Amino acid sequence: MAEGYASEAPTHGSWLVIDVTIASTTGTVNYNALDWEAATPQGQVESYVGGVLDNQLQHGEVQPGRIVRGELAFDVPTGPAYIDYSIGFEVLTTFEVTS
Repeated sequence: MAEGYASEAPTHGSWLVIDVTIASTTGTVNYNALDWEAATPQGQVESYVGGVLDNQLQHGEVQPGRIVRGELAFDVPTGPAYIDYSIGFEVLTTFEVTS
């Protein structure tokens, strides 16, 4: 495994690791690693896997003028995937990841 990763091997094929930066220009922004999911084109949905990364995004608040940065790891089959960022049950944005 690469530096910064635990020795845990993925069970679905590969680790998909995203680097997340959350910034607040005005007001307080709440964040949570549970707001992110990975999905395959076939519809397999996976939440992030905790304890795999040293710099894992956690949860908390970002105050105005500040930023928070962290990584999230998803155990997904090798190939294309979609990353969904949601608040509650509403998907706010989706990113397509290709290999």
